Amino acid sequence: MIKFGNAAIRNSYFERAIRDDGSRDYKRYRISLMGAGEIESKVKLDHRVIINRLPKGETTLPSEKKETYIVFSKHLREELPFELRHVYDDLVSKMADEWVPTILREEKEVIERIYGVRAKIRPHQIYMGENGYLRGKWEIRVQGKEAFNKMVKQLDSARDEEGDIKG
Repeated sequence: MIKFGNAAIRNSYFERAIRDDGSRDYKRYRISLMGAGEIESKVKLDHRVIINRLPKGETTLPSEKKETYIVFSKHLREELPFELRHVYDDLVSKMADEWVPTILREEKEVIERIYGVRAKIRPHQIYMGENGYLRGKWEIRVQGKEAFNKMVKQLDSARDEEGDIKG
């Protein structure tokens, strides 16, 4: 995360970070930057019950380790029994507000300041390592045609004709 430095250096940092850990969606006018942090120490027992009940995916990391994950979606809540939905809502609410890593909050603020756009932080997924240790993944999202075009124009200025980052 870069808080200081001139505009060209900060712009280069975010251009690279979005390429590495984010995306540009030209159809939906959306820029995303992903970040993760531990939530193991914050999750309560009733949250664990929900996490254990939700459908999961699995991926293999480059290190050959398996990682299980839950991706938040609009339909995920409806898959739960009615009596557990309030716990799911609490889990998502805590991830959206209280559990967001400081570095992501700072990146959001810097994005808003240097690009003059509004950004939102959204919980994206929970993933579990082989040992069951829980981590959260969040998305910093800039959305809307005007904000998207404004930010893309500045991000693209970080590259020269050969595609290298300036600065």
